Amino acid sequence: MPIQTLKYASTVSSTVQNVSRIEENDDSKALADAISESFIVELTNLTGNIASINSVQYQLGANCTAGAAVAIFTIEILDGSNSQYFSEFEAIGVGTSEETETGTVRATDGSSAWTESTVNAIRLKGTFTARSAATNLEIDYVHLLVDYEEPEPNAGLIKLNSGLVKLNSGLIKIVG
Repeated sequence: MPIQTLKYASTVSSTVQNVSRIEENDDSKALADAISESFIVELTNLTGNIASINSVQYQLGANCTAGAAVAIFTIEILDGSNSQYFSEFEAIGVGTSEETETGTVRATDGSSAWTESTVNAIRLKGTFTARSAATNLEIDYVHLLVDYEEPEPNAGLIKLNSGLVKLNSGLIKIVG
């Protein structure tokens, strides 16, 4: 079961400073410095051969700017029209070291199995919801982890363009 990481592709809306910096886990951070600041972002699309999708879950890296504070960061998984699939909150802090938080594994969109098209349309919304003391919230990255199945290789013709196949022992069985 391979996992693809979908990352920031574009900003739909944002009151968070430098939101495009949430693309990579690289210490280049976006800054939310007031309660209720938020962003909605679109993600990169799935690539490769996808037979089915097992689950999605978000992952983020963030920290408080003041050492004795806790910041509440709400993450919403949205569809392409900004309707909510799921919402969770993460308590970030105490301390200024970056924390990695991972959301609940979601096997469905709430009613149906995920499809490649529904996953490709997912948007993520992040909101600086509350804080325990004077602090800002720095967000390093927000990603969507997609666990999927690859298709089985297609059965087909056995074609030998040149050379020789030698069977010293055993049996070759071709069922059609």
